Amino acid sequence: RADRPTHVQPILAVSFYRPSYTLPDSFLPSTTTSILGTQSRPAQRSLYLPTPPTTMTTIAKPSLRGIDNIFLQLEHPRRLMTVSSLWYFVAPLDIAVVEQELKRITVEFPRFAQVPRGNSFWHTARWEPAHNFNIKDHVVSYTLTESSEKELKKYLSMTIALPFDQEKPRWVAHIVYGLPDGKSAMFMKVHHCLADGQGFVRSLLTCTSAKDSINAAIAASLAAKSAPRPRAKASQLPILSSLSSETAAQIPQPLVEIWAFMIFFLTYFLTVVVGLLHTVRMGVRSATFQRRGFSYKGEQTAVKSIAWSDDVSIDDIRVVRKAYGASLNDVMVATVTRCIRSYLSELGKVEDEELMLFIPISLRRPDDWSFQNITSAAWAWFPLQDKSTKHLLRSVRHEMNGVKASSGPSIGYSFINSVFRLPGLATRGFIDFFANKGHGVLTNVPGPTEPITFANQQIIEYRALPPQTGKGTLGMGLLSYNGKMNLSILTDEMAAMGYPDAAEKICGRFVKEFEIILEDAKREAREGEETKKSQ
Repeated sequence: RADRPTHVQPILAVSFYRPSYTLPDSFLPSTTTSILGTQSRPAQRSLYLPTPPTTMTTIAKPSLRGIDNIFLQLEHPRRLMTVSSLWYFVAPLDIAVVEQELKRITVEFPRFAQVPRGNSFWHTARWEPAHNFNIKDHVVSYTLTESSEKELKKYLSMTIALPFDQEKPRWVAHIVYGLPDGKSAMFMKVHHCLADGQGFVRSLLTCTSAKDSINAAIAASLAAKSAPRPRAKASQLPILSSLSSETAAQIPQPLVEIWAFMIFFLTYFLTVVVGLLHTVRMGVRSATFQRRGFSYKGEQTAVKSIAWSDDVSIDDIRVVRKAYGASLNDVMVATVTRCIRSYLSELGKVEDEELMLFIPISLRRPDDWSFQNITSAAWAWFPLQDKSTKHLLRSVRHEMNGVKASSGPSIGYSFINSVFRLPGLATRGFIDFFANKGHGVLTNVPGPTEPITFANQQIIEYRALPPQTGKGTLGMGLLSYNGKMNLSILTDEMAAMGYPDAAEKICGRFVKEFEIILEDAKREAREGEETKKSQ
């Protein structure tokens, strides 16, 4: 079935969710049990307008894939592999309508109603229908004791540390009431074994007003892909394009096609060589890098901290891009790097020369809206020295181009999917060695460009969070929505370790640091115009 994810994995659990409860003043999970798994990938087909199963028992039971199993191995009782999102609404949500909308997801994406069972050292678990699945078990209602954003962050920080019930599908939606001005929010978290960030976001969007535009975009992409490939022209190929039009027109078309293939093969060969060189460089640097920032002694704390920034305008980001010839990701990485450096500098703890970040890389086709993990990642290093905006963006662009050119993500994806089908091979020591290496993970998830509605209400704010990679690391999510971009951070509560309010203070610097970059970009543009006029 095309609506079935090609990956999926299991999770762990410690305490069980109930439809409604009051969180304790302190929370410290004990040990948890992990379920391992991998899954085979079914044939690909269009994912929009899926055909729902007639009964839960008709769903096949594929085993989990290696990429899903690795997220289970990364999981730790004090560091859960959870992908989450936060939607703000101007008025209280009707929980009955919310349950109805979320039930649609379980029909279109059956993994939302399945659990992994039956794993061993040699065999990964299989996805089976959950016993007595009830949507109400996955929707939690909570009213804040104090009407403030601070109280919301406190609640979400405790909520995200709660492991899933391993006997139920690994997701839960928290409907939060009591926000200022009568607003409400929905915080939804899903285990990473189910899908990557894009798969998670896209699955949620299918129960919003964005579904029709999603279907239209997929249809347009499929139509473009099925269009006949244009024939190669001599005027468009190296060397042949230098010939006169009369001479080029006399070259037989088969020779033009052969020359085009040779150019393609040479380009592909050079790309592979360059990619392998970048991969070797990345492997050596990641193995030898020793992080000092945000590190602390002892066991990882189970107490978490969540924060988010105010928004910056996508139009303003375009101004910076144009001034420095940078991509949106380049600009955002530079901004985040400065936010982190500023925070560490305030504490007098800029102990590393570079910021080492795990950059997720989507391997999806543009028309692939399947609910699964089709993602890899690469380590990247960004300067923590006090550099000018121009030099910082140049360094970031150079590093990001290296990440794009590297073969590492593709090789890693294939390796993990093949080797880690055997759960026992992904040992805790191997996983922790690399998980604790860098300062954190930074992902950018594109959201809708126009306002959308859910459960008959417009979503006025939209945020997303990836999981942490290791102890003391920052889980950072950038998300664009309705012409704006924001940053959200999940990290350990490290006040006692010398890093007070890390998530809140780094997010609090986001707009300020971007505005500095924006002013530098405007000045760069003005100087460029003045130089042109003087010539």
